[in-house]
Amino acid sequence: MSIIKPILQHSEHIVYFSGANNYCWAHFRNGEKTLLAKPISYLESQLTSFVRVHKTVLLNPAYVSQLFPPATKKMAGRITLTGGINVPVSRRRWTDVVERLQPSPLDNSQLVLGEPPVDSPKLATKDILLVTDDVETARIVEQTVRQHGSEYQCQVAKDSQFLPNYLESLSAKDQPILLLIDARTAVTERLYLLGKLKKNSALCHLPVVLLASNEPMIVNGYRHQANSVLSFPVNSQPSQPMLERVCRFWLRMAALPALS
Repeated sequence: MSIIKPILQHSEHIVYFSGANNYCWAHFRNGEKTLLAKPISYLESQLTSFVRVHKTVLLNPAYVSQLFPPATKKMAGRITLTGGINVPVSRRRWTDVVERLQPSPLDNSQLVLGEPPVDSPKLATKDILLVTDDVETARIVEQTVRQHGSEYQCQVAKDSQFLPNYLESLSAKDQPILLLIDARTAVTERLYLLGKLKKNSALCHLPVVLLASNEPMIVNGYRHQANSVLSFPVNSQPSQPMLERVCRFWLRMAALPALS
C-alpha cells in the first residue's frame, strides 16, 4: 500500500521534505522520517501550502521559527525550523520565500529576520573552512591560519548536514580554498560529508584535509577521497608545528583551484 496518499492527506504532521534524486525524505514532527518514491517536485505540485526554499528542501510554513537573510548577495540564506533544524534558502528563491512566509499564520513574535547564526560560515575568496565541534581545535587552527597572512581567514562550521548544499550555492570564486574536516567526533556524519563533497561535480575539486584518530578512520578517509589525513587522538588537539607545516604546504606551495 502506498504511503504517499496518507502523507498528502495529513501533511500537517510533516515538518519538511528533503529531496534525494527521484526520491524524497519526509521528516515528521515527532522526529521520524520515511523515504518516498517520489521526487520533491511532485510533492511541491501536490502541497501548494508548502514552500520550496531550495532545490532539495520543501517545508511546512507552520514549523518555521526564524529566517536569516543572506549576509551578502552571493550567499545563501537560512531558515530555522521547530526543533532547531536549519535548512538553506537558495539566493534566487529568497525574495519569494520571504513573501510567502510573511503572511503565514505564524506568530510574528516567532518570525525573526536577523543576522545568520554565529556558527554559519561567511566565506570570502581566501577562506579556509574548518568543520569541527571542538572549541580548542578551532582556536589553534584559526591562530595558525592568521600567522600565514591577513589574506587568509578561518571560518568554523559545527553543523555539516546542509554544508554541501550551502557550498554548491556559492560561485566558484566564493568557495573556500581549503576544507579541514574533524572526523574524530561525529565520525559517520563527517565521512558522509566528505563523500558528498567528492561525489559532487561542483565541489569535488576542493582540497580536503581530514583529521582522524585511528587507523581504520585513516583508511576510510582515503577511501572517501580525502586529499590528506592527519592523525592524532580524539582527546587532544593538533600541534602548532603540525598545523604550520600543513598551512605552509597548502597555502604557500600547492596550487589551489579557487586561486588559479
